[in-house]
Amino acid sequence: MRVHLLYSEEIGLERYDSLLDLLQTIKGTIQFVKQRDQGVELRAEGLGFMERKGSKKRHDFHSSTDLPSVSWETLFNVCRTFRQQNDIGENEFVVLLTDYANELNWFSAPDLSGARNMFVQTSGWGVFAHGEWRFPVVYQIVTNLLRHFMARNLEEMEDIVHPESIGCMNDFNRDKRGIQYKLRTADICSACAQRINVHVSDKNIVRQVIAYMDLVRTHMLFRSRFTFTKQPSSLCISRNGQEIKFTDMGDTLFELAPLNRAVFLFFLKHPEGVVLNDLVDHQVELRRIYQNLNPNKDQEAVRTTIENLVQPGTGGITESLTRIKRAFVLAVGADIAEYYYISGRRNEPYRIGLDREWVHWE
Repeated sequence: MRVHLLYSEEIGLERYDSLLDLLQTIKGTIQFVKQRDQGVELRAEGLGFMERKGSKKRHDFHSSTDLPSVSWETLFNVCRTFRQQNDIGENEFVVLLTDYANELNWFSAPDLSGARNMFVQTSGWGVFAHGEWRFPVVYQIVTNLLRHFMARNLEEMEDIVHPESIGCMNDFNRDKRGIQYKLRTADICSACAQRINVHVSDKNIVRQVIAYMDLVRTHMLFRSRFTFTKQPSSLCISRNGQEIKFTDMGDTLFELAPLNRAVFLFFLKHPEGVVLNDLVDHQVELRRIYQNLNPNKDQEAVRTTIENLVQPGTGGITESLTRIKRAFVLAVGADIAEYYYISGRRNEPYRIGLDREWVHWE
């Protein structure tokens, strides 16, 4: 079952790719398909953009509670247009991700015309759910996929929704503060389970959705406990560094480009730290790590890449450290990320703060 993921431009490619990486960690019948390197523009002319009163400047979607809003018709028209332009079959899903709010202030909604379209809001989650934004968004995506089979129209949707929160995926959560409850329970009540059993013939879909729900639950519980334990997740490094997992967050994979991954693994192996200008003396080790991550890459190309990385004054290593830091912040949030990224002061050793007892090599 193919699910095409679109995003509006304010999300940006980096956040989009980060979410897609998380969705692709669980393999199964549901296949999430990357669609565009450029986001969809939601604007006033022709797309029903509805800027809230008094809003004249570009919004900070991650701190503002007064978000600009678009109509449901606008959001679903984006999905329908994409279907027509790309000849997407009626059995495939199209999901639009957006930081914009919507006219009914829902975090997500299916296309109640019966088409396999939906939108999911990717902003504002920090107000209602502890933890990093990708996990509640993943929950919204996968539960909406399952919900599509449970309710074919508005009447059936109203029939399965729980007005009061009971910790089920179909809680309506009129008071959005209650959404944290169902994210942490990752449960499906007996009535909804019975409906799934009747209406969802492919049980592989059900099993995969539950695996995603369990992943979200594990992350939410870890984040909640971190607030008072201050204990970071262990890292598992396997396949010569090809895989990096947060073992206490449901074995969530951490993705880095090969060169940045090589830099991270190098510093992970040097708990004492290394002065950045001294990296020129560690080129052999860096080349070996980078080559292991790129076994088919020409040795001369590897040599040139590492030389450009460590040469003082080129800015190569500074850019790599910035990208590594940003990747960790995107993956686990700023408060936890500081345990993992590489930091230091000029002319002093740069190092990773994580105690190496939390690092396991396979």
